[in-house]
Amino acid sequence: MRNILFSTRVWWLSLLILTNVSGSFGAESKVLRVAVGPYFAPVGNDYLRQASQSFPELLLAELSHMPRFQMVEREKVQSVWSELNLTASGLVARDTVAKLGHVLSCDWLVSGSFVQVGGRTHVWTKVIDVRSGVVLDLNVAPYESGVITNTIVGIAAFLEKAGTKPEGRQFIAMGPFVDMNPELAPKRDDWSRRIPALIEKHFLEVGFGVAEIAAVGPIFEERRLETAGLTGHPEGRVKLQAAFWLVDGGCEWVESAPGKISVGLRIQKIGGPEQIIRLTEAAGEEIERAIIATVSRTLANTNLVASATPNAEADLLAARGMELATRRSPFQPRISPTKTQWDSYKQQLEQRKQGLDNRNASIATYERTVLRDPKNLEAKTMLGAALLSDPEPARRERGKALLRELAESDDTKYARAGKAYLARAEALAHTGDQMAVSPKRPDDWLSLNQAVAENPNDMEAKCDLGAAMLTLPRASSREQGRKLLAEVVAGDRQDQAERARRILAEPEKTPAIPDQTVVPTIVTKPVVSAPPTLEPEENEERKRREFFQEQFEKFIPVRFERDGPQLAKLQRLPVTSNMFDYQGRHYCGFSFTTPEWLDGDLQWMHILAKTEVQKDFSTADFEWYIVPKSGRMKGFRNFSRLSVSNYPQLKQRFPHTQTMFLQGLPKDYLEPGKEYAIWFGFKDADLPDIAYALTIRSQRGYAQFGTLPLE
Repeated sequence: MRNILFSTRVWWLSLLILTNVSGSFGAESKVLRVAVGPYFAPVGNDYLRQASQSFPELLLAELSHMPRFQMVEREKVQSVWSELNLTASGLVARDTVAKLGHVLSCDWLVSGSFVQVGGRTHVWTKVIDVRSGVVLDLNVAPYESGVITNTIVGIAAFLEKAGTKPEGRQFIAMGPFVDMNPELAPKRDDWSRRIPALIEKHFLEVGFGVAEIAAVGPIFEERRLETAGLTGHPEGRVKLQAAFWLVDGGCEWVESAPGKISVGLRIQKIGGPEQIIRLTEAAGEEIERAIIATVSRTLANTNLVASATPNAEADLLAARGMELATRRSPFQPRISPTKTQWDSYKQQLEQRKQGLDNRNASIATYERTVLRDPKNLEAKTMLGAALLSDPEPARRERGKALLRELAESDDTKYARAGKAYLARAEALAHTGDQMAVSPKRPDDWLSLNQAVAENPNDMEAKCDLGAAMLTLPRASSREQGRKLLAEVVAGDRQDQAERARRILAEPEKTPAIPDQTVVPTIVTKPVVSAPPTLEPEENEERKRREFFQEQFEKFIPVRFERDGPQLAKLQRLPVTSNMFDYQGRHYCGFSFTTPEWLDGDLQWMHILAKTEVQKDFSTADFEWYIVPKSGRMKGFRNFSRLSVSNYPQLKQRFPHTQTMFLQGLPKDYLEPGKEYAIWFGFKDADLPDIAYALTIRSQRGYAQFGTLPLE
C-alpha cells in the first residue's frame, strides 16, 4: 500500500513541477485542460481493482462531452505514469521527464480511490490545481456493482461545478496513512485510504486550503520567491500563509478488541513542535468523529504567532518545509520475518552471549594467573590483548597499561608482542564496540530495506541501512553501505548528512589479525549484526533474476515424477536445444510448481551427463540457482558434491561423469503451490545434457514422488 501511495505522490509531484500551464486556476470562463489520473483500489480486492482500471477511461469519455473541459489523451497519461514509475527508481533522465511534462500541459489533475468501509464502497475523487498543487475540491460518490454509469455521471456533474478557489487562510498538507498490519488489509475495511480523505474533505469544507504533500516543495519555494519580490502574483493565485500543517499517520485493527481500530496521528506546524497522538475507537462514525475532533483541537491550540517578517516566514517554509514533508513516518507497516530469519537472529543472540561469557571466563582465568604470578609474561600478554577488545572502554585502558609494561620489559619476545598489540589497539577496540551492540532484529532490518526501496529520499532510513550494512561480513555489502551513506552526504538533510560523514570517517569494523608472536587472543564465534540471509541483493544478481522472471517461459515446465515404486524419476534436460544467452553467458533450466500440501523440504540432485567424446568440463565455469516466478529467494546456497563411483547404478548410466550434486531447500523458504525455476549458467556452449530428480522430503512426499535415485 505504501508503495502505491509513494508512486502516486511522485507522479503528482512531477506533474506539478513540470507541466507548462497558462492562466490561473480560478478563471471559470476559459476551457480547462484536464488529465484523468489513476484510481486506486483496496489491496487484495480483485473486483474493485478491475473496476478501478477501467474507471479513468469511462470518466474521460463522459467529461469529453462537456464544453468546459479539454481532455488529455489517456494514452499520454498512461505513458507518463509508466515513465515516472522509473523516475522513482532514478532510471529516467531529467530531460526526458521535462519533455513528458511539456507534452502533458494541463490545468487540473483528477484522480482518486475506491474506499471500502462498513461493507459499502465509495469513490473519492480529488481535483488538484496543477500550477499550485492545491486541492480545489473533493467529492465522495457511492459505488454499486453493476451501476458504474451512475457513479461516472455523478462525478462528472461534480467536476462541471468544481474549482471553487480556497481561501488560503491556513493550509494543511496530508501525507500517507500507513496500514501498519498489511496482512489484514484484504480482510478488513480500507481505513488507511479513508482517514486522509476524511480529514481533507472536512478541512476543505471549513475553509482551509488543502495541498498535496508531494507539492509542498514547489509551493514553499514559490512563496519565498513571491515574498522576495522575484515573481508576481497572478490573478486568482493562492497566497499562502505561515500557518501550514503537515499531517500523516497510520492505523491498524486491534486484535484483542474486535471491531476497534487504533489510529496514530502526527501533526506538525512548520516552525513548531511535532505532536504524536494515538486514538482507539470503534471503527465507523466513532473513530471518524474522534479523528476530526483531535486534529481540529490540535490545530486550534497551536501557536499561530507569525514570524518577525514575511521574508522570515517564507524562508522558514522553504528551509524546513520540504525536509519535514519527506521525513520518515513513525508509523510503519509491521513486517513478519520468516521462521528461518528469526532462528538466525536467535542464533546470533546466543553466539553473542556465548562469546561474552567465554571472554569473561578467559579474562578471569588470566587475572588469577597474573595475580598468583606477576612475572608470568605470557598470561599478562593474553590478558592485555583480551582487554583491548573488551566491550567496556575502562577495561580496554587497563589492557593498554598492561601491554605498555610488556613493551618496556627486557624480554624481547614479549616486548615486541606488547608493541604489536598496542599498534592494533584502535582496530581491536572496534571488535568490542561490535560485541556491545545487539544484533539487529530481522523485522527492523526488513523495514529499513523496504523504506529505502519505496522512498529513496528517506535519508534517515538510508543512513540507518548504510550504517547497518557496514557491520556485515561481506565486502560487497559493506561497499553498498558506503554508497548509501555517500548518497546521504549528498542529500539535503543536513543532520543526516553530518551523521553519515561521521560513520564513513570511522575505521573498518573488522580488526586486523595480530602478529603471531605469541598465542593469539581469545577465539570466539564471529558476531554478525544482521542475518546473512537478509543481505541486500547484489545489483547484477537482481538484474539477472528480473531477466529470468521476465523470460520465465524459457524454462521447461516439469512435474515431480516417480520412476517405479520407490524412486523419483531421473529426468533429462537437453541443454543445447534449450539454451538462451544473457550478458555473454549461456543459460537453460526447468520450472516446477510446489505441491499445495507442501510439508517438507525440497530435495533434488543433478548430474552432467557427459558422453565419451565430450571433453572434461570444468565445474568452475558452471553455476546454478533457484528463482521464483515473482519475488526473491533467500538461502539455497549449500550443496554436497558426491562421487558417482559410489553409486553403481548411476555409474553404469553415466560412465564418463565423475561428480554429482545433491541439494536441499528448507520448506520455510518455499511457498505451497508456487512456480519456481532452477537455472544453470555456464561459459562453455558445449555443455552436456543435465540429468536431475526432484522430491519432497516428507512421508507424503516420498510416498507420492519417491526418494532420490541414489543407488
